[in-house]
Amino acid sequence: MENERDFKGIWIPKEIYLAKIPWMAKILYCEIDSFTKNEKECFISNEYFADFLGISKTLVSKYISLLKEHNLIKETGFDGRKRYLASIVGGRVEENFKAELKKTSMQVQKKLQGRVEENFKDTNTSINSVTNPNYFLEKNSKIKENKDIFEEARKIYRGTKRGCNTEYEVFIKHKDWQEVLPNLKAAIQREINYIEGLKKEGKFAPEYKHFKTWLNQRCWENEFLSPDNKVINETELKRKKAMIKEFYGDIE
Repeated sequence: MENERDFKGIWIPKEIYLAKIPWMAKILYCEIDSFTKNEKECFISNEYFADFLGISKTLVSKYISLLKEHNLIKETGFDGRKRYLASIVGGRVEENFKAELKKTSMQVQKKLQGRVEENFKDTNTSINSVTNPNYFLEKNSKIKENKDIFEEARKIYRGTKRGCNTEYEVFIKHKDWQEVLPNLKAAIQREINYIEGLKKEGKFAPEYKHFKTWLNQRCWENEFLSPDNKVINETELKRKKAMIKEFYGDIE
């Protein structure tokens, strides 16, 4: 060889062995390093490396670029025909390797921290609340209290029902469910009084909806107006008023 070579066999430094690059790139590094002796440069052609490694010259170029990106080799010159390369040995490699390990360690720590925060996240409490030994007991107690209030209201409803847990999950999907809960039973009772009152008077009375549907449609907002005996949902009424205002403006 035109270039004096310091052949080291197949030994691979641990920094290169553990680097996150393809194995063929690691072997290429060792070849370049073996031609780099006493701060000399390697000017072996891509064609030689391609033949030696049994890969294409395109892949050789790709792996050389990859080694540069990882600061494992540097290009010291190019005359249009020969590329001059040198391995970066000693402190630079070790420094880059440690930096990579530190970066990976920080990424792992961030992921673990994110998972911890996600697991203990609660809408009404901060993550610090888990330091309270009674936290989960208190939380379960509050859930049970809310379910008991919901079940008390649910029991008096006269329409078809599917089960407390199923319907409770539907109810708490509403953003304002905590504000509605204390008045839920009274809202159901108003509807019962209205429908049963129509029946007693011999008038047409609407059927009770499935309770799940009743909850989805926020029927606790229903207002019962007399003497027309019409049931108007407050949300629907607001929507219609907005439409009228949009087309006709404010009506005095």
